[in-house]
Amino acid sequence: MWVDPDGLRSAAPRFEAVADALDRTRTQLSGALQAEGASWGSDETGAAFAEGYVPGADSAVDGLLKVAEAMRAIAGAVTETADAFDGSDRGFAGSLGGPA
Repeated sequence: MWVDPDGLRSAAPRFEAVADALDRTRTQLSGALQAEGASWGSDETGAAFAEGYVPGADSAVDGLLKVAEAMRAIAGAVTETADAFDGSDRGFAGSLGGPA
């Protein structure tokens, strides 16, 4: 198996960038939803609409947060994986008498 640790490391910032973009989107969405408020009213029809809409809107905002967190975790894991491959490679080279 061959792995390019530097290539892996170079991918990590891309995951961070996606996480940052998701955070910005979540902030914009949350602000827009709050600015609208309960524009559907408090009558029976409005209450029925809110019953389905509010949980879905909340779920969308929460989902963006969770995906951003996952992207950051992936960025960290990619870097850790690259470091582990480098360490293994140096250890193996050292066992063969090469530079460790």
